[in-house]
Amino acid sequence: MDASFKTCMFGGFDRQDVVAFIEKTAEEHRVETETLRAENEQLRRERDAAVAENEALRCLTEEDARLQEDNNRLQRRVEELQGKLAEVQAENDALRGPAGEYQSLKEHIADIEISAHRRTEEFRARAMERLGAGDREVLTLYCFAHLSGAELAAALGVTPAVIRQRLRRARTRLRQKMEEDGYEF
Repeated sequence: MDASFKTCMFGGFDRQDVVAFIEKTAEEHRVETETLRAENEQLRRERDAAVAENEALRCLTEEDARLQEDNNRLQRRVEELQGKLAEVQAENDALRGPAGEYQSLKEHIADIEISAHRRTEEFRARAMERLGAGDREVLTLYCFAHLSGAELAAALGVTPAVIRQRLRRARTRLRQKMEEDGYEF
């Protein structure tokens, strides 16, 4: 605030100089105040933005901590499941051999069953051929129709004694033929 005022004749300063100085100082003060206010407002906005950003970062930090905790928990679960997977794979590998043997044995048994069924059918066909017509009819009705003795006698038109006799004869002939063919009872 250095001011050099002109002096007047009667002592004192020139009024115009003083007024100009005051106006100039007031204008400078106003400009400086407006600048400071604008700067202050800008700083407040920046501060509010920084506070909001800080809050967002705090939330992100909390979320990151939760996600890290979840990640760690899931990682432990993955390791646990990998251990179980290794156990199951080891058990699977250990069972592959017996499973293969079982499959092979199952196929062999199926072949045996098919062969046995085929031989049984062939034997039955040969046995039916060798039996007489009457004996074949009695045996067929008795074995496959599941008729009682009285129902069988009525169906054939003979007495139960005749049926028993035919069945004994058919059994005897069948047993002989089976023994001749190498079957045992």
